[in-house]
Amino acid sequence: MPDTTASRTITLVNPQGFHARPAHRFMQLASGFQAEVQIIKGNETINGKSILDLLTLGAGNGTTLTLRASGERADLSPLLPLAGDAS
Repeated sequence: MPDTTASRTITLVNPQGFHARPAHRFMQLASGFQAEVQIIKGNETINGKSILDLLTLGAGNGTTLTLRASGERADLSPLLPLAGDAS
């Protein structure tokens, strides 16, 4: 299967933002992906499979993030609810 890239811009809708519990769930799910998973906030790009990166991102309610997966089977749809996508 060829490498692909998927990207989606979302706005966090959780009143507490991207705190420990959703960050941990996001990391667990993303770690099962063969694709590389990144989260982009402004000029900062972090590893979506790193709990430390996720917890230090500082993404509060209303923050706009871009999720990007690249590699084999790059699919963001399972991560969108955990990242706070309202759509």
